[in-house]
Amino acid sequence: MKRFKWILVALVILVAVGIGIDHQITYGGHAYYIKVSDPISKSGSASQGAQSVFYKYDQTGFDDQGASQRLQFHSVKSDNTPLKKGVYLKVIYSKEKGVKSYTVVKRSQIANKALTKIDQYQ
Repeated sequence: MKRFKWILVALVILVAVGIGIDHQITYGGHAYYIKVSDPISKSGSASQGAQSVFYKYDQTGFDDQGASQRLQFHSVKSDNTPLKKGVYLKVIYSKEKGVKSYTVVKRSQIANKALTKIDQYQ
């Protein structure tokens, strides 16, 4: 009976570790900061009579330590306009999936090392 309990405990631990690894791959990533510049391309597609416009960006982002990463992503806004030039974004990036998400942040929310690199790069 004790052996069965230990096997069950080991199975539960393995499943929990597997779920944690999957969660990290699916939702995890590293944060980089950018100052939005002009998109490199624009494309559109018609869907049910409405026009959706996609803007492609290719920029270098910097993490809290000042390390750089090339970031390629698309934006789609309900008003079909590009992201506002000069706005700061926090971009979540993973090597497996690329850019996963981005959010607008204030300049004051960015670490000094990243901000210095962004200012030098622009």
